[in-house]
Amino acid sequence: MGYAETIVYVGPPELAESIVRTLSEAGLSVSLASGLREALELCVSSQPGLVITEMQLPGGSGLELLEELRVDTGAAWMPVMVLLSEDRKSTRLNS
Repeated sequence: MGYAETIVYVGPPELAESIVRTLSEAGLSVSLASGLREALELCVSSQPGLVITEMQLPGGSGLELLEELRVDTGAAWMPVMVLLSEDRKSTRLNS
């Protein structure tokens, strides 16, 4: 395909639809995960070029996803974009 596959998990479905549409129009292949466990499974199986995650996930948090990707799967190289729908300084600093 020429582009790295992108795994996307975003809380609100309307935001996920917008992200999928925009990335697909740019020629990227997009996979959606419904929560923390599925996102981890997709990351391990497909080795995406980018992971986009919301902080609040079913089954965990975006920070847990980051920690597990970095330590448990050995995917320390995998770039991650964290979307914040809240404006708390502590949340921004932790991510």
